[in-house]
Amino acid sequence: GASSCTICGIGHSTNNQTGQTKCTACSPGFYADKLGTPVCKGCEAGSFSDKNATVTCDLCDKGSFSSGSATICNLCSPGSFAGKNGSAECDLCKAGYSTEGLRGSSECKECSAGSFAKAEGTASCSACEAGSSTDNKSGATECAPCEAGSVSEKSGSANCTACTAGSSTGNEAGQTSCTLCSPGSYSDKDGSAVCEGCAAGSYTDKNGTTACTLCSKGSYSGANATLCTPCSPGSIADKDGESECAKCHAGHSTEGKSGAAECEPCAAGQFAGDKGSASCSSCAAGTSTNNKTAATA
Repeated sequence: GASSCTICGIGHSTNNQTGQTKCTACSPGFYADKLGTPVCKGCEAGSFSDKNATVTCDLCDKGSFSSGSATICNLCSPGSFAGKNGSAECDLCKAGYSTEGLRGSSECKECSAGSFAKAEGTASCSACEAGSSTDNKSGATECAPCEAGSVSEKSGSANCTACTAGSSTGNEAGQTSCTLCSPGSYSDKDGSAVCEGCAAGSYTDKNGTTACTLCSKGSYSGANATLCTPCSPGSIADKDGESECAKCHAGHSTEGKSGAAECEPCAAGQFAGDKGSASCSSCAAGTSTNNKTAATA
C-alpha cells in the first residue's frame, strides 16, 4: 500500500471523510482555497461559483446579489438596486426614484418632472394626472393640484399653465382646462382664478372678454351687464359709463326721445312743470311764456 497519504489540492477535499482513496472536486457553490482542505466551504453571500473545483468564488456584479453557497447571482428586481460588487441583498429605491421598470439595476433614477414615486421600492414612476404637476421638479413623491388660475391639460405635465386673460378656472384648483369668461364678466390678466363682473356703467356681450366697454352717452347699466339700456324719455346720461340716468330739470325734456345725452329747453310757448318730463306741453289758450324758453309753467 501507499507509504503516506497525499494532500488534496486546492479546489478539492475529502468531504470530511477519512480513509479516502481520492480527493473530490468542490461542487458549484463551494470552494477550497487551501491545500489539504477537509471539506469545501460554501461561497459567502454576495459571491458565487458555477464550476467544479473552485478555488475562490467570484463576487456578484453590481445590480445582482446572492445568498450563501450560490451557483449564480440573481438580478435585483425592479424597484431595487445593488450599487457595488459582492452584494448579499438589494436595496430599495427611495421614494421619488425608480429603476424605470428594469431588473438588475446598479442605481435608481430620479423621477422626471411630471412623474412621481410615492413609496420606497417603486419599479416605475407614475405620470401626474391631468390637473396636477410636480412644479417642474424631478424626484417628486407626489403631484400637486394646479392652483386656481392655472391648468394642466394632459397627464405627465411638468408644470401647470396659467389661464390666459379672458378666462379663468372659476376659483377651482386641479383643473384641466380654463373656461372663457361669460358675457357680463372679464379677466384682464393671465392666471386669473375668477372672472370679475363688469362694473356698473359698462358691459360685455361676448365670451372671453379681457375688458368691459363703457356704456355710451344716453345709456346706462348695472353691474355684470351684457348690454346697456337706453335712458327712458325724460332722462339722460350726459357722459360715457353711467350707472343710472338723470331726470331732466323742470322746463326741459328729451322731446319724447329715449337714449338722450342731454335735455332740451322747452321752446317759447311750451313748458314742463316737473322733473323728468318726456315732452314739453303747450301753454293753454290765453296764456304764454312771455317769449321765454325753458318755462316751468
